[in-house]
Amino acid sequence: MREKLTKTRYAGVYTKTLKHDVSFVVRFLHDKKVIDKVAGKRSQGMNAKKALFFKHELESAKKEELFKELNNKFISTSFKEVANKYIEVNAKRWSKGSLKGFVVIAKRLETYFENYKLLDITPLDIQNFIAIYLKDKSPYTFNAYLGVISAIFRLAKDFYGVENNAYLTIKKHKVSKSRLRYLSLSETRILKRYILDSKNLHAKDLYLFVCLSLSTGGRLKTILTIKKEDINLEEESITLFNYKVNRHYKGYLDAKCLRLLKKHIKTLSQKDLIFKMSYQTCQINLSKMLNLLFNQDLKDPNDKVVIHTLRHTFASWLAIKGVPLQVIQVGLDHSSISMTMRYAHLSPSSTKRFVLKALNG
Repeated sequence: MREKLTKTRYAGVYTKTLKHDVSFVVRFLHDKKVIDKVAGKRSQGMNAKKALFFKHELESAKKEELFKELNNKFISTSFKEVANKYIEVNAKRWSKGSLKGFVVIAKRLETYFENYKLLDITPLDIQNFIAIYLKDKSPYTFNAYLGVISAIFRLAKDFYGVENNAYLTIKKHKVSKSRLRYLSLSETRILKRYILDSKNLHAKDLYLFVCLSLSTGGRLKTILTIKKEDINLEEESITLFNYKVNRHYKGYLDAKCLRLLKKHIKTLSQKDLIFKMSYQTCQINLSKMLNLLFNQDLKDPNDKVVIHTLRHTFASWLAIKGVPLQVIQVGLDHSSISMTMRYAHLSPSSTKRFVLKALNG
């Protein structure tokens, strides 16, 4: 229990009556705790005003000590620490698909800047990272990395009080959503023929993968995780899983896919995956083929053909043939029509065609 003290005219200054003297006590807050400190006795020349000055000196000293402590923490905060906090803070709000992508980016940044204090990172350091890892990447990939870099630096300011605006000097690449690369019919024939003529151990799987991608517009992981039970040959349909939003949706099979699947799944059990090759095997082998066929001496990064281009090809072909954007949205399992609008420019006369068809019967 705190000793009973007598207030003086000065806030935070008290007196305590002794047997033959008076003691002056100052009271102040430190680390959310109330501290009482004896300033001196009257017999030693202490008075209430001197005690008040003593209190101010103590408070200033404590503030200086706290400032030094915070400043040391401020200076020593590492990029790695903030990158890990970025993943921790966002892990619950990301879908599984998005989480994997952002973690890959954050970990690569973390590896490169492992020995850097966040305050020490300069625009040149970020440019060097870009030159090493993002030189040949698409504008989408470049912007994804820059988005994570920006988020980590902003988190450092909000969570740790560490402000470094080096990332602001790096500008995002402009991406023309109306210029998404897709394959022409002749290019898809070249790709299929090249796969079949190759001596690749996974040629049959790669060929089937390309056919299914062009028929359904499914993403890489979506196609590779198809099971026999997902396929309905009679209805010419297939159940797909959208890992970005964690839900199932329906795709449809063209005549080529139906013929291939009928033969391919004959010996499989209902729960068996139709592909035996791994995600990495498919990605590495097919990417090599796409680079060899379509990505030699590219002048514009937007023209680069990647595995995801097969999805754009599916949607672009539908748009060119006048399929309504709402139907394409369902086929791609887009959450919003705004995501599908990037294909609108490919069917400039579709509105006229559908309106006149409705009006003229």
